Amino acid sequence: MDCPRCYALVADDHRSCAECGMSLVGSCRACDAEVQARANFCHHCGSDLRATRGGEDPRPRPIVAPPGRRTRSADGDSTENRQMTVLFCDLVDSTGLLETLGEQYWVVLSAYRDACKMVVDRYEGQVAEYVGDGVVIYFGVPIAHEDDAQRAVRAGLGILAAIRGLSPRVERDYGVSLEVRITGDTGPVVARSSGNGGAPAAYGRALILASRLKAVAQPQSLVITDDTHRLVRGYFQTRDLGPRDLGRIGRVAAVHEVMRETTARSRLDVSLAFSDLTPLMGRNLEVQMLCELWEKVRSNRSGHVVLIGGEPGIGKSRLVRMLEEHVAKEPDGWLTSCFASPYYTNSAFYPIVDLLERVVIQFRTDDGPEQKRTKLEGWLVQCGLALEEAMPLFNRLLSLPGKELDQLDADPKTVKQKTMSTLLRILLARSVEQPVLFVCEDLHWADPSTLELLDLLVQAVAQSCALVVLTFRPEFPQRWNTVGYHTQISLSRLGREPSAQIVTAAAGGRPLPPAVLEQILRRADGVPLFIEELSKMVRESGLLREVSGRFELAGALPALNIPMTLRDSLLARLDRLGGAKSIAQVAAVLGREFPYALLRTVAATDDDDLLAALSQLVDA
Repeated sequence: MDCPRCYALVADDHRSCAECGMSLVGSCRACDAEVQARANFCHHCGSDLRATRGGEDPRPRPIVAPPGRRTRSADGDSTENRQMTVLFCDLVDSTGLLETLGEQYWVVLSAYRDACKMVVDRYEGQVAEYVGDGVVIYFGVPIAHEDDAQRAVRAGLGILAAIRGLSPRVERDYGVSLEVRITGDTGPVVARSSGNGGAPAAYGRALILASRLKAVAQPQSLVITDDTHRLVRGYFQTRDLGPRDLGRIGRVAAVHEVMRETTARSRLDVSLAFSDLTPLMGRNLEVQMLCELWEKVRSNRSGHVVLIGGEPGIGKSRLVRMLEEHVAKEPDGWLTSCFASPYYTNSAFYPIVDLLERVVIQFRTDDGPEQKRTKLEGWLVQCGLALEEAMPLFNRLLSLPGKELDQLDADPKTVKQKTMSTLLRILLARSVEQPVLFVCEDLHWADPSTLELLDLLVQAVAQSCALVVLTFRPEFPQRWNTVGYHTQISLSRLGREPSAQIVTAAAGGRPLPPAVLEQILRRADGVPLFIEELSKMVRESGLLREVSGRFELAGALPALNIPMTLRDSLLARLDRLGGAKSIAQVAAVLGREFPYALLRTVAATDDDDLLAALSQLVDA
């Protein structure tokens, strides 16, 4: 059987878990017979043990709601079906550490736990439980992000790095070294959140799988299942460990060790890397407009700003990519692009720092501080900047050590203003030599300092030969739309014809059966990303068979599930709705169309609150 706390495999005749020490036996309060901790009824007298069991029931409560629907108990606790990525992290040879350290073990254990939590908090995960030397970490519960699997893997790599940094200090002070194993899986769980603010709990196969992978992971390694790997493919360099037998849970198709991050910054980067980018459909007017604006900037030698807005998955980056490909064909064009990141919303100038380190100066992961300083000096000389003025600013910007830092003005505001004016000078100087395309994407995640720099750039670009393209989601507040040299492009959802063209392209150029096509178009509702992912899921599901160069249904057509690749994104959007989320969940049970009166009756709320919630859902 499985331990209900840590999910370790326990022999049927064991009375406690060898991993976490939890007792696996109890007694029936009716007849005093000994029973297993996970039993629902007493084998001797038939009494219901669930009603009399002391403490929390380790199993999920019965769920009668459909996926995504929330149920609420009398004590205020709520339960719902969610997708979650879980990490298990445990110390290597913790028993040996305990024997060596004695009472000092708790000092070391506390430092290890603090190191783990600091990394998890950075990526907005949840430390769900400490089980002995193990740390159980949730991503997607209680709050979802559209990239929870990525966040989990980044956190896992971050914990490995943190332990590498902590171990020498522990070895110096206590004479022992630290190593960890980290394992992870993604899948559906039943998640329970406490009405009194307590820690959330989750139950599901993903937790068992992640726990069992500890038998596969080597010290100081991060190992994930194929389901998690499918969600993070391209963002990380991995090593295929092949299929593995995990005991009673069965054989898993593939296991992967995560080595390091790649340079991919978006879904578009990943699609380009794997050559599975579908053609852009339904955006001919927008592409033509962007290309014409670029040619106008080139010929008139006067700058322009383009603001591209749209919901997630609508095709903002894909549209920008078409412009970049056009500019790349020009012999005199110079283009550069950067991205804001949800992981660095409070890191000053992060998109610019990432651009400089990754593309412009080209720091390598194995470069030491002196190598980075040498590369930085060379680039500053190329830009025509005086090193005595520029090196202190860029050492601070790029977090490099150096005696020049002592020369900086003590006032942070002055340093910030000098940094922004220097960066602006570099970009505008380039536009004197050749036409420049500067792209900054995902500004809804941009830090305040980056937005201030863009304010200066937008003000100055009219007198330059530069096209500045900025992309963002609808929640980004209106900015820069009052200048006379800007163009606003708001991307709407696609119509039926371009949507169907994407389905065919994603199916390898062969049409799908009409019933399948209709269901994809209805569920995707004109969002290109949803169309692509649903189409790919159908191709891989076994629902179709190829006959004479076309697809036919292999059997009855069921209702299409939401692809795993989209579940985190949809859950994140739901979680951001606040009180309107419960109305969305009720409406989902009623169907795509329903009378307002029926929703009001089922939701059991007054008209003012219901109309406000519906308005919020429409805006979302």
